[in-house]
Amino acid sequence: MITFLSQPNKIEPSYSNLVYQFSSTAATDSSLYKYRYVVNIYTPQGLISTQKITPSSEGWGQIDLSPILRNYTFSNPINQGCSGDTPIHLAKWGYLKDNMIVYSISVGEEYATTPNGITITYNGKGSVGEPAVNSEVCYAYNGVKEWFNGKNYDFTPYYLTGSTGTFPQLTSRYMTNSPRTRWVRETDYYTLSAFNWAKQNEDIGSRSVYSALFTFYDEYNNILSTGRTYNVDADCGTRPNCSYFDRYWVDSNWYEKQVVYLGVGKPNIEEHGINYPSTTNFYKVELEATLSNPNPGTPQIDTFDGCSCHNYSGTALVDETEVEYIDCQGVLQQLTIDEGQTFNVCGCQNTIAYAFGSGTTIVDLGECDACVCKTYRISNSDPDFSYTYTGRTCSGYTAFSGTIEADTTIDVCACEGTLEGTGGISITLLGDCPLPFSADCKVFDVGLNVAYPVEITYTGCCGTLITFTAQPSTTYTLLANDPFPTSVLWGSTIVAIPLDPPDCPEPLPPPSPTTFGDDTNIICKSVCDDTIWYFRYTGETIQVGQYLNYYDVPMEVIGLGGGGFISLNRPFVFDTEAQVLSAFPCPIITTGDCKTTTIISEPFYFYVDGNCSQGDRQVYFMGKMGTWETYNFRAREDKGYGIQKQEYQSVPELYSTGWDKTSYNGWNSKRNVWNNQVNKSGVLYTDYMPESELIWLSQELFQSPAVYLISDDGVLEPITITNTEIVEPNYQIKSSQYQLNIEYRSGYNTIRQNHQ
Repeated sequence: MITFLSQPNKIEPSYSNLVYQFSSTAATDSSLYKYRYVVNIYTPQGLISTQKITPSSEGWGQIDLSPILRNYTFSNPINQGCSGDTPIHLAKWGYLKDNMIVYSISVGEEYATTPNGITITYNGKGSVGEPAVNSEVCYAYNGVKEWFNGKNYDFTPYYLTGSTGTFPQLTSRYMTNSPRTRWVRETDYYTLSAFNWAKQNEDIGSRSVYSALFTFYDEYNNILSTGRTYNVDADCGTRPNCSYFDRYWVDSNWYEKQVVYLGVGKPNIEEHGINYPSTTNFYKVELEATLSNPNPGTPQIDTFDGCSCHNYSGTALVDETEVEYIDCQGVLQQLTIDEGQTFNVCGCQNTIAYAFGSGTTIVDLGECDACVCKTYRISNSDPDFSYTYTGRTCSGYTAFSGTIEADTTIDVCACEGTLEGTGGISITLLGDCPLPFSADCKVFDVGLNVAYPVEITYTGCCGTLITFTAQPSTTYTLLANDPFPTSVLWGSTIVAIPLDPPDCPEPLPPPSPTTFGDDTNIICKSVCDDTIWYFRYTGETIQVGQYLNYYDVPMEVIGLGGGGFISLNRPFVFDTEAQVLSAFPCPIITTGDCKTTTIISEPFYFYVDGNCSQGDRQVYFMGKMGTWETYNFRAREDKGYGIQKQEYQSVPELYSTGWDKTSYNGWNSKRNVWNNQVNKSGVLYTDYMPESELIWLSQELFQSPAVYLISDDGVLEPITITNTEIVEPNYQIKSSQYQLNIEYRSGYNTIRQNHQ
């Protein structure tokens, strides 16, 4: 048996130490050979890697996922909330693709029982099979853990738990290392990012971001006005609307949305539709959650149309033990039994439990029927009129109805004793449903009684249903099983009994279903939008191909495996898509009233900087947390161009055309440029800044691998900072008049023509 000795924290940067350590009693067993741990690594892309690890002399093994997962986390500054069409710095709200990912591992082991034997993979729980000892579900974002951050990175200061009313606040922080008081110009684009915990069915103490509150102040610290913006799809946010959810709905890429961006510069604020007072001296930004309970309630079946129905048995251990379950007609049943009494009931899977008292383990005895299902023959002998019939379905004991045409006979399956008809309909019980096939092969001549094409379905000599379209004035000779279906629309006559009936193939045995039970990673597909989901299932033994619900979302189980990123505890189980869609129709997101809010973040202050210096160049760069920061170099900007030209010399015209040419143009033998590359470079200078900003920029901007200039029209231009060193300010100086400059080179060459 394999057990985990240590695992990473719930949320850590991908440039970190994402170490798992585990042990097995088999690793030190001297009778086993070629022992190795087998580790499957899962992300939303599925199984991304399988690693085999030789244990230490003490038997434990370990793996650091950081070198692997850093290839799956990114900070490309394109807003996925706006369909990937706009840069994130222009955002009202937004998120980035794979800025944060979810991951897990499953551990097994392989070994041979003889020195030269073949190694066999075991699931880690004592059986042959794929690795099945599952880790906890964790998250990695495109950030960095420094050596001084300790063995594991502590992300809890970024959990949004609430305002403390103090400044600076060391909890509920934005995902930036920037000083919390910044100077900005009214032309600056600016974004703040924060942790937006989306899995509200797992309480880690952090809230999801519902809205943001802007508070504007004048130079005397008086409040001028406030404005609120909601984190909704219409503004490229992460939730459907500000009325929260009519039904619980989490997108399949919820992990990406857990780093949410908010536009907070004046151009962003105006995009929000918030009034920006002309006399604003500074403003404050705070994130909010809704006071309404964000946790979904117990899923409720909409319209019952059957379930996966099983027979259960158990024995009470104390008097007045209560057993609760949903029966196969969709009705909640409560059964009270005394000590020693045994119950045997038919109910929907994953719904039976002891509600009070105690009893023996409830045993699943296998499938049972919602009713006794029979086949009935319905005949309408009236030559002119059609009639209706009603009954109860065998799948869920739900009402159904149908119409039988004039002078027609049909066979119908229904619950015993529930089928009724109108008019001159006659109903005859034929037997169980489905009826066992009895071969009686005949040759029929079939022709239409009407002057238009008719589709006819009959039973072939091997028991299969055959459908064809008959044309008027045509006689068809068919090999069919007797009796041939009757209708006023066509006539049939037996003309012969075939001497050599067809050889019918032996029916193939039904494939063995793939079953699974507790603590199994399963792959599901949403019935509503075909998105793929990875669940860790807990409940009774069910099988691939069945249907279940994730809260109010209908799902189809399509396979085993995946990372088991979302817990799925005892869902309802259905046999058909029709059943699950009847019980849980695809959610319809509607807009209603916005909810009351509460502040969940630290405050972040922006002071408005007057245009008293000549520079105005914004730099947008990726910080150590994998999120994007802005700084305006307000002094001057010097820029120039490095030009490289490759040339060739033209042959003089008289050499190429001969001495008989009447004119001579010397410029026809000039040097020609055949390759022209222009590379822009420049130097940006800051205005005076406090020491805190200088330290922040020296650690974040100068070391960043991804930097952009923001042009006047908001377009991002990639650059590379070419400074090779930076000296942080000496703590003994304590000057408030620090300045710095950066040297940069454009991220691409300017293209020019290579000929005239």
